[in-house]
Amino acid sequence: MKGRQIMKNKIRITAVFLAALTAAGMVSCSKKGGKNDGTSQPVSVTTAAPAPVTSDAGTRNDTEADGLEITPHIVWEQYTEGDDQLILYSANCPVLSGNPEWNLEKINAALEEYCRDYAKISDIDRVSAKEDYDNLGDRFESYEKSTDYTCYVKDGILSLKYDSYESTGGADDLWVTTALCFDLKTGERIDLAAFLGKDADYAKQYAASAFSLLIKTAPDNYFDNAEAALPELIDGYCFYLNETGLVLFLNSCTIAPDAFGQQTVTVAYANLPT
Repeated sequence: MKGRQIMKNKIRITAVFLAALTAAGMVSCSKKGGKNDGTSQPVSVTTAAPAPVTSDAGTRNDTEADGLEITPHIVWEQYTEGDDQLILYSANCPVLSGNPEWNLEKINAALEEYCRDYAKISDIDRVSAKEDYDNLGDRFESYEKSTDYTCYVKDGILSLKYDSYESTGGADDLWVTTALCFDLKTGERIDLAAFLGKDADYAKQYAASAFSLLIKTAPDNYFDNAEAALPELIDGYCFYLNETGLVLFLNSCTIAPDAFGQQTVTVAYANLPT
């Protein structure tokens, strides 16, 4: 509990600092440049959960990757009782611009929908937070979710890896990764099968086999039924592309205890099926 409180205090302090920078129009993003030589160019954008300011105040275009310009903006929802914040959910939602041959309008619409859905406060969350607030008094800790992305461009495919922090009244905080991949030209979201150029059954077996090999390297680190459960756990979107290859991932507590964290397998581009 003490560690959780320290994390929350750090987030709140950072949020206040971010709000001050935003108001001054000074928010910027880090970038890793490079020549457009067919390699992946990562763009990392990091912000904390926002203080209650307008979602896109003070942001500016200052990040590029292979001709892609990214403007971060925060979408969020807040639930308060008087001066007390009960819930704050937020998502850093990129707005893309650049090459007119890319269908960025379609991708932006999909990202906006994804981020607004993530930041949406459900009626169940409101009721649960209010009950905790009434019962715990000064010991109540605001429900918080925040998610931020790292962006990669590789051979016409845009990958956004979303890393999320969630603290919603349970005993433990959660760190969850999701990923969205798009064909830049069509604007369509692509799954693992589309990336591999195979059918869905092949893609599922491909990912399951990769994790099966991972489990065999240290079986004691995984749940007893981890390998048998793999076919039901593999999601067609549990992948992204980074500088080195195809990254397949399963979140903590999926096939291994939480202490072992997220499980990932990276397949070098040279080793992908033709």
